[in-house]
Parts: sequence; structure tokens; C-alpha cells
Amino acid sequence: MEKKVLSFKQFLYEEVADAEKKDQVVDTSNSVDSSFSKPETEREAKSRIAKNIVKAVFGGDVPGTTGGADNIIDQTREVKESMPYKGCGASEGYTLERVDLPVLTLKILLEYLQSKNIADYSRTLNELKDKRSIIIGVRNRLDIKKDSSNQDRFCDALYFVPGDSNQGGEESKVGATLSNVNKGTTGTTGTTGTTGSSPDKSKVKDDKIQQKKEEKIKSSDPLARLGKSKSKNESLHIIEERINELENFFESSVFGFGEFENTRKELLFLRKSKSVLESNRVSIETFVDHYFNLFSEIGHIYEAATGNTVNTAPSTPVSTPNLPLPAGVTPPTNLGEKIKPYQITTVPSLAYYGNKPMNPKGVGIKLPGDTIYLFQDSSLGSDKYKMMVEAEKIKVGRYPIGVTKFDTYKPGEIYTENCGMQIHRSSTKGVGVCVGPWSAGCQVFSDYSEWQEFIGKANASSMNGSKFLYALIQLDDIPQNVLDYAMMGIAYSDELVSQAKSDQDAANKKAIDDKAKTDRKIQDQTDTKKEKSYSKLAKFIRSERESFNADEEDVINNWNSMITTTEDVSGILTKYKKLYKVSVWDDLDNFLTNSELSRLYGYPNKNKSRKEKEASDK
Repeated sequence: MEKKVLSFKQFLYEEVADAEKKDQVVDTSNSVDSSFSKPETEREAKSRIAKNIVKAVFGGDVPGTTGGADNIIDQTREVKESMPYKGCGASEGYTLERVDLPVLTLKILLEYLQSKNIADYSRTLNELKDKRSIIIGVRNRLDIKKDSSNQDRFCDALYFVPGDSNQGGEESKVGATLSNVNKGTTGTTGTTGTTGSSPDKSKVKDDKIQQKKEEKIKSSDPLARLGKSKSKNESLHIIEERINELENFFESSVFGFGEFENTRKELLFLRKSKSVLESNRVSIETFVDHYFNLFSEIGHIYEAATGNTVNTAPSTPVSTPNLPLPAGVTPPTNLGEKIKPYQITTVPSLAYYGNKPMNPKGVGIKLPGDTIYLFQDSSLGSDKYKMMVEAEKIKVGRYPIGVTKFDTYKPGEIYTENCGMQIHRSSTKGVGVCVGPWSAGCQVFSDYSEWQEFIGKANASSMNGSKFLYALIQLDDIPQNVLDYAMMGIAYSDELVSQAKSDQDAANKKAIDDKAKTDRKIQDQTDTKKEKSYSKLAKFIRSERESFNADEEDVINNWNSMITTTEDVSGILTKYKKLYKVSVWDDLDNFLTNSELSRLYGYPNKNKSRKEKEASDK
């Protein structure tokens, strides 16, 4: 073996060269997408050299050199003690617009993004179809994040869709595509536009099982009985019976998470309310009002004492615009279960990690698409608890070192690698204000109580085992009109809107034509009526002219009652001329004085009348 005397710098470069000869190429897990092949930057060269030095000296992959460092967070006091981080200067958290989204709306949005090749969501859509739980992260618009006060706050949302949730679309022409309408068929499964002439036997069976479950839990009608209760003791007895019924239901029934969560809420409410009632801290009337409101929230349907049905209602009502629809396409009556959002961040804290990234390639941001996550124990700093652990390579963008503010969600350098971008909580001691050390790329909850609810849902998803599909979408990838139609349960397409516009134009033209016909008919009727009145007035004037003793006042009153517009003046002149071949003014001039003529509407001449001239000549 040849001996060499090398400087330290020469030694490092020789080690790198040897490592590259052995591997032929640099580790592919760190390779940049082919679409971004370009000359190596100085920072990339330093990162590559540093990685290969470590690999040459210590052997194998070391955390921090293969992308896995994105799940490592700075062990600050807040992280060690599970406290909220407030280092971004904000005094309170971002106010998330909490919109409960129906399952059908979420499905339509995923299908739209899939159709536009924004990212691949096919596995998530299949999971939804197979009635397994899915998780959807919604990244807020960049304009929101760019606001200086929001740069390091939790601005995004996460929706957990239970596998047994009502997906909507079974009761109407949900998302009926234009081709369905033209063919005269009706989609039965929403936006896919599939036809269904007969009910699915398995679905009918599931509906019957669901109906039996609902009948079992609703059998006692506690609100109706409480409404008829005549004493406090009787009311307490009814409450105790309901508590026992729910406890037995827990022990003996098999149900989905939605039923489990609603029943649990009712049971906890009754247990707490019973002790409050016993101590006379509230009246039975107040308790019944609260109980009624609880049913409205959780979705149980009961007949109250008044006989009114308690209907389910979303916690956040969603108003949808009045959008144009083609003839034959109607919004569905059933959009499916409304899913409430949890407040999270889907982006790292550039403010905290931008100058000191945990990964030498720069701070990473998870890009849109779906990813397999495993629900299992994992470490976060010194803590170990159950979280969603990334289980495959993902597409990740990396911000150059030194970038501390968001001006894009798509940095120039894109990698496909194992990143360890988990879905986990932040503080256990309050609601997070700033992201800070809690995320170097992970999807992180701001509110510990929401995290616990999320974990409860994951635990109850028996169909999933420990595997979940997480679909990340960006609002910036969804045009507003697409979102608006999805909120109605209808899949947007250019053809749909074009046909709607065409139908609307045709409807507008028909409305204009119909109005014109109506106006003409009314005018014809009016003209006919006026013609008769002109004829009647003309005959009356002629008869008075020929009378030996004309009643001038009667002529004036009749004229002014019928002739009220210049159009009427023209009408009576025409009619009189047609009937008697002379001007009506000439005939009136024969037996009315000038002062009498001047009282007639529309009389044009103020000179002496013929009657006055004849009198003066005599």
C-alpha cells in the first residue's frame, strides 16, 4: 500500500473521492429530482462533502445525513417541559376559520386535485371508498402565511374522516356530471357519476344494522319523558335510568367512532348534570334546555315533549353561494357527515430553524400528496408517545439556509426521501401560540385537547389497523369556484359551468320574450278597453252637441275622467275624426265657452270659442 503524506484538506477530499468510487453515485436517497438537475451549488457541495466524510469515518447512514433529521427538534426548555412556545412575539394564536366540511366535499376536492395532476391522492380515495379512516391536512393560503404576524403561527387545519362516516350522495343527483344528465342517468356515489338502477344489497344490510343500533340507543326518549316529568325526583330517576342504559350500551354493542363519541358525550353530560341537579344549582327546566342543545350538537334525534323533532346541526354553519347549475343538475340533500377541523401547522418554523436547520440540506416542507403513516410509539426529544410516524419516502422541498420567512410553499430544491416528518402534538400544557422548535417539517397540533381527541379517533379506527393515509392539500391549488361548487356537493368542470351559462342565457332570453308577450297582451287589452272608452266619449260629445240644452259641466267631467294623458288626447282625436269626419275640438267649440274649453285636459287654443264669437256678434 502506497504511503502518502497529506494535509488535512487533501485527506478529506481523498476520503470523499474514495467513498464516491465505492458508491459510484451519491446516495440516491439524497438525490434531487431529475427535473431539477443543474450545476451543484457551493452549499450542496459542502453538504455532500460533509456527509461523505461522516460516512467514510463512521460507516453507514447517520441521522442528519439522509433526511431523517426532520423529525429531530431542538431540545429547548419548551420542548423538554412540553410548554407552549411564545418566542415569535405573538401574544395569542392565529384565529382559524373553523369550517366543518362534509365528507362529500372533501372527496370532491381530492378528486379535483387528482384530475389536475396536482399530486397523487389515489390511495386516499381508495381508502375512503373501502370505508377506512383517512386524515386530510389543509394548508392555508400563502397570502395568509405571508402576513408578518402569521409567519410562525399555527395557521392550518387537519380533518380526521372516520371510516364509518356517512359519505353522502346516496339520496340525490350528487355531483351528477353533465354526461350523466345528457344520458338521463343519476349518479349514486357522488362525483364518480356511476349509475345505479337497483340498491346495493350490502348497503341495505348495513342500513338495517345501523337502524337497529339507532333504535336501541334512542328507545327511551328521555327528553320526552323529562318534559312530562312532574317532580324533581322523577326527573332524577329518568336521568339515572338513561345513564344505566348508556353504560349497558357501551358494554354490549359494537359501533363506530361517531356513535361512540356521541354516546360518550351524552353519558358524561348526564353524570355531571345529575350531581348539579341534586344540589339545586340549576332548575330542571334549564337542564332540559341544555340536554336539548346537546342532542342538536351530537346528532341524536328525539321527539321532545312539544312534539318537535330535534335536528342535527353543524357547529359552524356554512353558507354556499347561489351558483349557476345546468338543467337537470341539483345539489344533493345529503353531503355526508360534517368533519370538524383541528388547528395544526403543515409547514416548519422558518423563523426558528431557517438559520440553523436540523438537516444540512435546509429546512424541509412536506409537499402535497398522500403518505402512509403508522400509528405507533415514537420518540420526540425525551418524550415517547403514540403518534403518526411517516412510513415511506415523500416529496419534500428544502429552503436554502438563511431563509427565515415564507414567500413560497415550493422552494426550488425538491427531494424524494425519508424525512421523518411525523404528525405529533406540541405542548401538553396549553394551546400553542407559535410553532418555533416544535416543527422542523412535521405536522404539529397546537391544542393538546384536540390532539387527544384525534388520538382517540385513531385508536377507534379498527379497520385501519395501524396504517393511515394522510393527504395534504393546499388551498392555493383549489380555485374559489371549485371550492364553492364542492361545498354544494357538486364536482366543478368547465363543461358544467359552460352548460349552466348556456342554460341561464336561454332562460333569460325566454324570460325577456315571455315578458314582451305579456306586455303586448296587456297593451292589447288596454288598447281595446281604451278604444271602447274613446268611442263612448265621442258619442256622448256628439249627442250633447246636437242637444238643444247641452249639459256643459257633464261634458267637462266626462272628458277629464277619461282623458288624462297626451296619449288619450291623441286617441280621442283619432276616434272622433274616424267616426264623424270632423275634429272633436271643432264640435266642442260649438257649445262650450273658452273658459269651459280651457278646463278640458289637453285643450290647445286659448282664443274665443265659436259660441262666444256668435254671442258677441248678436
